Amino acid sequence: LPYPQPDQLFQVVSRYRSPNGEGLRASQDGLTWEQIRAHVDRAERAVSGGSGEGVNLVARGQAQFVRYQRVSAGFFSVLGVRPFAGREFTELEDQRGGPSVAIVAHGLAVRLFGSPAEAIGDVIRVRGDTHTVIGVMPMDFRTRGQAELWTPLRPSVRGEGQGANYTVIVRVPPDTAFGAAEAQIAAAGSAVLTERPLPKGWSVQLALLPLQLGQNLENGILLLILAGAAGAILLIGCVNVAGLLLARARRRTQEFAVRTALGGGRSAVVRQLLTESLVLAICGGICGVAFGGLAKVQLERMLAGPLGLWQPVELDLRVLLATATIALLSCVLFGLFPALRSSRVDIQATLVASRSRAVAGVATGWPRHALILVQITVCVVLLVGAGLLIRTFDHLRSLEPGFDPDGVLTASLSLNDARYETTDAINGLFERSLDALRRIPGVEWAAVGLTLPYERALNLGFEPRGGLRTEQSAAITDLVYVTPDYFQVLQIPLRAGRVFRTSDVEGAQSVIVVNRAFVDRYLGDAEPIGAQLAISNVTRQIVGVAGNVQQRSAWGGFGPLNPAPTVYLPAGQGNDAFFSLVHAWFTPKWIVRTAGPPQDVVAGLRGALSSVDPELPFVSVRPLTEIQADALSLQRVQAILLATIAALALGLVAVGIYGLIASSVLERTRELGIRLALGATSSQLLRTAAAPGIGLAVGGLVCGGVISVWLVTFMDRLVWGIEPADPTTFVVMGLVLMVTAAAASLLPSFQIARLDPVDTLRDE
Repeated sequence: LPYPQPDQLFQVVSRYRSPNGEGLRASQDGLTWEQIRAHVDRAERAVSGGSGEGVNLVARGQAQFVRYQRVSAGFFSVLGVRPFAGREFTELEDQRGGPSVAIVAHGLAVRLFGSPAEAIGDVIRVRGDTHTVIGVMPMDFRTRGQAELWTPLRPSVRGEGQGANYTVIVRVPPDTAFGAAEAQIAAAGSAVLTERPLPKGWSVQLALLPLQLGQNLENGILLLILAGAAGAILLIGCVNVAGLLLARARRRTQEFAVRTALGGGRSAVVRQLLTESLVLAICGGICGVAFGGLAKVQLERMLAGPLGLWQPVELDLRVLLATATIALLSCVLFGLFPALRSSRVDIQATLVASRSRAVAGVATGWPRHALILVQITVCVVLLVGAGLLIRTFDHLRSLEPGFDPDGVLTASLSLNDARYETTDAINGLFERSLDALRRIPGVEWAAVGLTLPYERALNLGFEPRGGLRTEQSAAITDLVYVTPDYFQVLQIPLRAGRVFRTSDVEGAQSVIVVNRAFVDRYLGDAEPIGAQLAISNVTRQIVGVAGNVQQRSAWGGFGPLNPAPTVYLPAGQGNDAFFSLVHAWFTPKWIVRTAGPPQDVVAGLRGALSSVDPELPFVSVRPLTEIQADALSLQRVQAILLATIAALALGLVAVGIYGLIASSVLERTRELGIRLALGATSSQLLRTAAAPGIGLAVGGLVCGGVISVWLVTFMDRLVWGIEPADPTTFVVMGLVLMVTAAAASLLPSFQIARLDPVDTLRDE
């Protein structure tokens, strides 16, 4: 974390215990925060709201969309960072009805005002309200979400405060025992947590988790798997080099015997071989840092979005020290065993048979065979892991979208704005902007929706009405408000009933459209058309059933993509409180279907929306196909990374097997020549030479398969659409390994076909 003494920073989490294990929830509600603020004095504490949300900002006549974060008083002091200029929020400013103030990032202050000093005291409009700039943060300050603007959170126990939407952080001073601080946090939370209903056998308690870990909970499993895969590659590389050093040392047996006979001693041989290993390790470390520097930019570009990467990633002193340590450990790992084994020389026997090419027997060959077996076993584990992630990505990519994304262009504009706090103002904006969009040449349909397919939607609870009984006790659904032409723009099929009309406005009958997944989950065999549901305390009637589309849901365990139960609400029947809630968390999307390439109408779309309200800056203008691709960015990246590592492991294993067979053929030249002279065929000798490599591959495949069956259970959160112990993946990866091992074993064995028995025996 880019803060002073980051080891003192912790996040308050709810630790759930059940008969099936433990789980953590990283966010808290407003009531829990009030208890912590009132009863915890052993640690500095603060709370923040949404991280990296977007907001409309107008400063000196310039309108733009910036990332912002709402934080409580004391937030920056808990992180240990003082403003570069000005001050941070006070308790008075963090209360409802307090002065409207803001703190800006250093870069934003320079962009808007020319310098941080000029920003202090200036007035800006945030969400349509005037705010006074009271502080500018240092140039290198950053928070999760890359916020550039901060306003007081003013936490509440109602509205957003009723849900787990707050992140509570504490700094435990060095003179305070961690256990005492955590006990006080747990005691403060027990007052509210014990009153909440839990399933039988469950319990919950507040606890402290290191902030570094708490902010990476979602990516923890993936990062551990990648770290383990990188360690496995290091192990395979070290084992490979150790095998090659063993083979090289066996050809230097006479040299070591002579040196020992001349008084060099065993320790001198060990020192020499370790020095050679150290040179290899140092060269490898230097090359690793060089290639790492070249790869860092590309890796950051790949990982920043999917992993939510916001901390600086630099090749700093820590990385260099870690690389040096790994290089030295590698030297010991791949150099010590060959050195010790090679130093045990039978001087008399070696010097007597100095010109002999002895047959490689079990006594001298088993260490290299064991090392190759270890390589293959580890490689099998990596191949299976990569295969599972590739199959998962392929499954998710092949899912039927449920609509037609081609030719659809989207534009996002934030309505978290004081000028759009009423239903009339919001729907008036929708009507004027859609009229302007429909006049653009090439636009066939235009609509507005709170969210789109492949995006995370708002989730709310509901209650059945009019005698309706749902088949699930936990009644929750995704909710999307839309304008009437939403289904036509996306070409979502209608399965029953009707879609929305322009007459579905306030004062008319309250209606909704549900998707097929909603019917299947909650209504079963009941007739959906005409059924009534209570959503946000308003009873609404189902008038249509739409087809399913792929979505990202934050509930229900549906996976990265799934047609989650969804309720569509006509935008004309929203209310002020509803719009105020959803626009604080979501930016609505304007969507158009074009007759030609969407890029041809980008300029017209920007101009049309700007003409309606020039102070509504664009968040983004993107083709829907790009949103579709981004929905699987995490699965794509993890499949690419682990597949790359597995391919590297497979290549190293091939090199190891090739080296083993090649050195074996070289050492057994005399034996093979004699066998050829006695009538053996080249094909017989070819099979004999290649058999060790193929046999080791079979053994490694069995060992690696058994280990993989156990290890893949840790990947269940990353695997979707297939079972972690997917037999197809195991079989395909096994075939890939065996084909590679067979090729690596046979290629060096072909040298036998060029042997001339007469020349071989004459040379002896």
